[in-house]
Amino acid sequence: MATVGRFRPAPGFTSQCKVDCGAVETVYSIVVVINYNFRDSVFGAKVASDLQASASWNLCLSDEGRSEVGLQDECWYSRAQPFEYQSGGLAERFLVQEGNWYILVE
Repeated sequence: MATVGRFRPAPGFTSQCKVDCGAVETVYSIVVVINYNFRDSVFGAKVASDLQASASWNLCLSDEGRSEVGLQDECWYSRAQPFEYQSGGLAERFLVQEGNWYILVE
């Protein structure tokens, strides 16, 4: 069994995390690749810098049950991740449970 998502076992617990995150038997290894370029803003470098500073990304799991009761989807990171440079790319590996995962870019 493995734990997945943003939930991690508490220090000192080696088997599975506490009740709030559960454990799953099957996990999938995925790689998220995001290429980005804020430099090409037609409004100039200042706007490109502002766009970069205000943009972020996260890996989220679509969950109809949460939506039905007015909750947002659960995301991997508790805080969305910033884009470190004005242009570039990133690649991150995740172990996820089965589900409808998507990249949220804001």
